[in-house]
Amino acid sequence: MGKAKPRYCEICGAPIRGQGHKIRLEGAEVLVCNRCYEKYGGKKPGTFSIMPTGRQPVRRTYSRPSRPRPSRPRIERPLYTEEIVEDYAERVYRAIQRSGKSYEELSHEIGLSMNDLRAIA
Repeated sequence: MGKAKPRYCEICGAPIRGQGHKIRLEGAEVLVCNRCYEKYGGKKPGTFSIMPTGRQPVRRTYSRPSRPRPSRPRIERPLYTEEIVEDYAERVYRAIQRSGKSYEELSHEIGLSMNDLRAIA
């Protein structure tokens, strides 16, 4: 005889250990894990809905004060300037012609698709 098929909670999706619990929820009988049974099992039938009501539960979080991070020396990066040229497409086209390579070869070398390369030139 094979291993039993794992069962999952129909509310939270967690694997069910042991038998699980059947509860009545909005007119349907559902199989739930221990945690969801503790949370929803004691509710009167018809008074509970897992649908959101628009209100968010208040969660209290307590955190430790953060430690100050040691400051790192600022890395000076070189300033790059670029010149905008009117005849960019012509320059690219001429460079492609001078290379003597096909669009396919160039597209592999520079990492652009052939369509993008053709759109530029």
